[in-house]
Amino acid sequence: MQETYDAVVAGGGPSGLQFARELTRRSAFSVAVLEAHDELSDNDKSTGGTFDQVVEGYDIPDSVVMAESSGVVFEGPSTAEHLEIPGYVLDFPNFLEFLGTEVEDAGGEVHTGVRVTEPVYERGASPASAVAPTGQSGRYRPTSWSTRPATRPY
Repeated sequence: MQETYDAVVAGGGPSGLQFARELTRRSAFSVAVLEAHDELSDNDKSTGGTFDQVVEGYDIPDSVVMAESSGVVFEGPSTAEHLEIPGYVLDFPNFLEFLGTEVEDAGGEVHTGVRVTEPVYERGASPASAVAPTGQSGRYRPTSWSTRPATRPY
């Protein structure tokens, strides 16, 4: 484990992992992903439904696609609409493991069993403070801290 990182991503869900995946692929930044669950696949908060633009645009392998559909149904409280839009159901735990492996293969680090608690300010810097389940705390020091989308291109 490094002492400092260019980017620290809080959360190993699909958004955090995809962001870290792209950042490690497209830059020389050092990246750490912090996930509270002990395994990425423990995060099962989604059904993993998505569209062909995502599967094709983000190079999602067939190995994480469980099913395909030629159309989708959007349902509201009083109406439903069937649209001829290709859709996919992903094996969500395997999808997360795939993204995590991609991050690591590109040089990033994925730390599981780590919960971000708050930014801690030390000598003008603001590293993320993380606590492991054992009660031991560690510090992940990004070179900058942001709670909004980055404006710096990668």
